[in-house]
This record gives sequence, C-alpha cells and structure tokens, in this order.
Amino acid sequence: MINKLTKLIPHDKALHIAVGLTLYGLGAIWMPIVGLILAVVFAVGKEIKDEIVYGGFDWKDLLFTIAIPIVLYVLNLLYNMRG
Repeated sequence: MINKLTKLIPHDKALHIAVGLTLYGLGAIWMPIVGLILAVVFAVGKEIKDEIVYGGFDWKDLLFTIAIPIVLYVLNLLYNMRG
C-alpha cells in the first residue's frame, strides 16, 4: 500500500503535507485558527524564500502544505456549529 501511495504523492509533496499537518496540530493546541495561520504563514514564507533563493515559487508546494490544515479547520468549524 505504501508503494501505491508513494506513486500517487511524490516524496516532496508528502513532506509538505507532514509539515502543514504538524504546524496545524501545534497551533491548534491553543486554537484551531492559530494552527491554520501558522501553517499558511510558514507555507507562504517558505515559497517566498524558494523564489528568492532558487528562483521558483511553487504553488503546488503551497497547496500541499495548507490543504489539510484548511480541511481540518473547516471540519472543526462545522463540528462546533452543530446545535
């Protein structure tokens, strides 16, 4: 199963997912919005650094870093909105 997953998601993108999830988790200890902000700020900052240092801002890297934190934040909002 791992082999199928590594073919679906490249190693670089998997690292972005892991970092985004970790940052969200660390920030969400205080509040979920803190976790989301932490993941987004880190992801944007990393891509700005990549643009300056390597000459390439990668939107896919940004998306892979923040996608799971966004989904988790929305799920948290929906869970807390229920009556």
